[in-house]
Amino acid sequence: METFKTLFLIMSAAALFSCAAKKSKIITLNYMNPESSPNQLVIMQKIISRFEKTHPGIKINVITGVRTEKIYSTIASGSGLDVFYGYENILDYYERNAIISLNPYIEKFGFNQDEYFPISIQMVSKNHKILGLPIQLKTDCIGYNKTLLEKSGLPLPPLSWHMDEFENYIKKLYAAQKANADKYNKIYPITGIPMPRHIMTPQIIDEISGKLNTSEKIKKELLAKLIQEQRIWSYLPPRTETRELASTAGASGTTAIFSMQRAFLQYAPAWTLIDLGKIRDFDWDVTEGIYWKDNEIVPVSDAYLSIAAISKYPEIAYKFIKFYASQSGAGYFAASKNGMSAHIASTKKFFIAPPANINTYITIVETRKMLNTRPPLKNWIQFQRTFEGTSYGEEFYTGKVSAQKYMEEYYKTSSGILEPFIRE
Repeated sequence: METFKTLFLIMSAAALFSCAAKKSKIITLNYMNPESSPNQLVIMQKIISRFEKTHPGIKINVITGVRTEKIYSTIASGSGLDVFYGYENILDYYERNAIISLNPYIEKFGFNQDEYFPISIQMVSKNHKILGLPIQLKTDCIGYNKTLLEKSGLPLPPLSWHMDEFENYIKKLYAAQKANADKYNKIYPITGIPMPRHIMTPQIIDEISGKLNTSEKIKKELLAKLIQEQRIWSYLPPRTETRELASTAGASGTTAIFSMQRAFLQYAPAWTLIDLGKIRDFDWDVTEGIYWKDNEIVPVSDAYLSIAAISKYPEIAYKFIKFYASQSGAGYFAASKNGMSAHIASTKKFFIAPPANINTYITIVETRKMLNTRPPLKNWIQFQRTFEGTSYGEEFYTGKVSAQKYMEEYYKTSSGILEPFIRE
């Protein structure tokens, strides 16, 4: 009898220990994010801490500052990644079987697409499959130093403008700068502005072949716009000069020259607001980005959370990305102005002045025709980096290479890199 009691107690204790062990087991999700600035990390940690608090037993291991290559190599290794924050065209990851469709988890745990800007859902979908949850949208504005323009007797930019109007305005700013052309005192019109080729000429993209459209009509249209772009760049400072100026002043980052009041205008995609918001020395605002008069298309890009195909815990990973993308996480994101949240209610509640015209970013999404800055061609980012790594990129901007030669090399480089997306 005593032996039986002893055995019973031992078995009971073992059972209790086993239950306790199960209850105390911690599941860790590995989350990779390319962001690394202090402000971005603060926002990220706030969202993660809130998730962990409301989901006991789940911990998020954050790996920040990673490049796309690191995400791919980790997935190829077979372990070490559950969720990642992506900027590239999501179809690149899908084509390489690096991510999973979220449809089964959406059906099980829910996701209200109507709460998000329609373009953000389109950009993470293919053939009715949702491949990631939208977090951020990037629309483009142009920032301007209102104090400096008024002090210089120059007109403020219009609320909306096409490329011809922008060029004429840049000429006025350039003329004002030339009057005080000393290298250490001049005020630049703007330090630079990207002009994606497929936004200039949308028909240049041939999704079926996965190549650039080589029709003479398309080439003629593109060449005319490249000539205008090169003309605009002739009014802007060499990149080496602005880098030297920023370095001398101990400044860095996209907005450094503008913040130093050494440029009238600033290329201001939504994600720059987190830095521009620190300006206290002068009055600034934003106006719409530039569009081409013949198509009126503006660029848009996104950031999203996807689940790696190698994740051991896809259901838990989905709960995390849903929380991050929902109003619980999107509110933090929108309030920080680290880009514009894809969640409509959060953006309209928290994405508020300053600057006074901040609503322009939202108006663009709601009213403009938009194209993804990463077109639906496989290896687009690789092509861009390869081409810009040649001498043609920099020499085009400085006028050392003609627009014709630049275009020829652009097509030539693309032919050996770009491919179509074929996965259904």
